[in-house]
Amino acid sequence: MNSQMDDNWLSYTIYGVENPKVIFNDSKNKQIPGVLQPGHLVTQDVWYKDGIWSTYKP
Repeated sequence: MNSQMDDNWLSYTIYGVENPKVIFNDSKNKQIPGVLQPGHLVTQDVWYKDGIWSTYKP
């Protein structure tokens, strides 16, 4: 996995995984998706902002 910061967005590229799922967490133990929920399946470029997933940059 490679990461980079661009335009105040953090970007990750995941290689070699057929059905990658992502989970976000912060230093205050907040997690998205919630605890005991599966990660968000990512099969294309996606953006996440203010609780909304989209396939274009908000």
